[in-house]
Amino acid sequence: MSYEGIAQECDVDHFEENECRANQYVYKLQDVCISLQEQNIKRELVKNGPVIGQMVPYTDFLAYSEGTYHRTSNSFKFNGNHIVKIVGYEKNMDGTTDWIIQNSFGEDWGMDGYAKMQGGRGDT
Repeated sequence: MSYEGIAQECDVDHFEENECRANQYVYKLQDVCISLQEQNIKRELVKNGPVIGQMVPYTDFLAYSEGTYHRTSNSFKFNGNHIVKIVGYEKNMDGTTDWIIQNSFGEDWGMDGYAKMQGGRGDT
């Protein structure tokens, strides 16, 4: 169903008769790999493209607009976790890594929907 920016319900027939079911398109997950090691995540990005990352969302993440995001001491965390798409990385002069992510908040958030996040920190 196309995104229209408003809360709405799907038509019942959408669940019973949609294109995927009518044409018998079946998608099956072939492989899942969970990695916490930076080098393995980088290897997966280069070899297979974007990966999904899970993070703890803090209040200052909502207000992020540019630069490299890292949690500030005056922010507090929300309950639950947040998922982002890691699309790349950047190696800094000091040897640290910034992850380049795409967020689901839309193009008005961050840098046209993208952000750089400081790597190597357990809180992000």
